[in-house]
Amino acid sequence: MQDYGRKYGLIDPEISLLNFLFQGGFPIHILSSLKLVNIEKIRLHEPTEKVRSITTLKAIQREGKLRNPLLAMAIPENKYLILDGAHRTTALGMLGCKRVPIQLVDSSDVKLDAWEHLVSSGSWLEQVKQDSTLCWISTVQKELPIVEVVESSGRKHFVYAKTGKRDLLARLHTWHRIVATYNRDYQVNRFPNGTCLRPDSNQVLVRHPNCTISELKKIVSVGQTVPAGVTRSIVEGRLLNLGIPLDLLKSPLVNRKEWNQLCNQWSEKLRHYSESIYLCEA
Repeated sequence: MQDYGRKYGLIDPEISLLNFLFQGGFPIHILSSLKLVNIEKIRLHEPTEKVRSITTLKAIQREGKLRNPLLAMAIPENKYLILDGAHRTTALGMLGCKRVPIQLVDSSDVKLDAWEHLVSSGSWLEQVKQDSTLCWISTVQKELPIVEVVESSGRKHFVYAKTGKRDLLARLHTWHRIVATYNRDYQVNRFPNGTCLRPDSNQVLVRHPNCTISELKKIVSVGQTVPAGVTRSIVEGRLLNLGIPLDLLKSPLVNRKEWNQLCNQWSEKLRHYSESIYLCEA
């Protein structure tokens, strides 16, 4: 039991959590992965958009609570990397929160995938095509392309850097530059990798490479990020709709009694759904 607690960072004097519930030697209480941590310990792997952060802030402020905990994993130096919830994290910081609630997962339990970006054709596409530092080819090479672009005709282009170093951080700079050309002024519709086979007329599909956990950690360790909205974290057993009070997160001191009461309330109301669902994020 202590080994499981250490794995998820639960042996921590900062907060007090529910006792573990065991059945047949295995933990069955998903709330054991819930942790309340100081916001200074949080690290993001992607940049955030100011407009979206403010929209998120207003929604949290209006409800007076955070519906879903942030998904995170532990990284060196007693820090936590947010896998899902960058804009919620930024919004909580703007609201003056001292700590944030995270659902802590082990890196071995996370599958990193990529989002595909469906974007309208426009001047951004010509800008990327005319970039003298990039090479557009019709066949994939041994090395992964920086991005793959699919036209409405079904024609595929694999985009590589023509010259320079091809290590992770060098590719990262070019990757950011490509995504920034359309992220600024064009609406981006995201689809799970492999689900949008061909864009409609006057649209293009931008496919992104998958990052590994080790690559993501390396990027964050040097103070860098991947482009916004390209990584997709897949984890079984997400905690949703808890409704963590904003006042609890703003308080200078951890209210252990209130936190434990909330955990007990959640434990009585949790429902597990094993079937597939379709969630509208509009």
